[in-house]
Amino acid sequence: AALGGIVRAIGRSARELDATHRHDGLGLLLFTAAIVTAAVTWFSFEGWLTEPVTRVVTGLLGSLDIVAPVLLFWMMVRVLRQPDRSADTGRLDIGWLVLLGAVCGMVTLANGAPTASSGSAAMREAGGWLGWLMTAPMVAAVGPWLAALWLVVVLAFALLVVTATPVNRIPQRLAAARDVMRLRR
Repeated sequence: AALGGIVRAIGRSARELDATHRHDGLGLLLFTAAIVTAAVTWFSFEGWLTEPVTRVVTGLLGSLDIVAPVLLFWMMVRVLRQPDRSADTGRLDIGWLVLLGAVCGMVTLANGAPTASSGSAAMREAGGWLGWLMTAPMVAAVGPWLAALWLVVVLAFALLVVTATPVNRIPQRLAAARDVMRLRR
């Protein structure tokens, strides 16, 4: 949005650009990022973008880099299909980011909680920098077992944010899920 505002400020014809077109540009950028990320992480395409994408995506997410194209594609769909629901999009983006962070943290713990001094290969095999950021303070403070418990709580919180479920509504949501699973209305 900020970059688009700067670009639109140059010249006169783009200042009155409809908000829908601004969302289309962001959606197309997310689509391009999803395609490039999938080409590098899923299909090992080679080219001048391979190294930067690997450094950023695999460095950030570690062994969970394979979910990055899916998340980028999902964000693109949200931006293009429902541009007027930016409040929901923001809530979902935050919820999914926290959920991804918790999962990266769990992968980091499962791989022995490597640190930056363990080297980039160890970080990439685990949960990347995001996993390290989620675990390092807790592991240093209370050890890996309580850090894992904390990550479970963070994961549960992220699920509540993503599903827009207040804590006091959990019993009702669980009952509704049970009814759906039993094929009741």
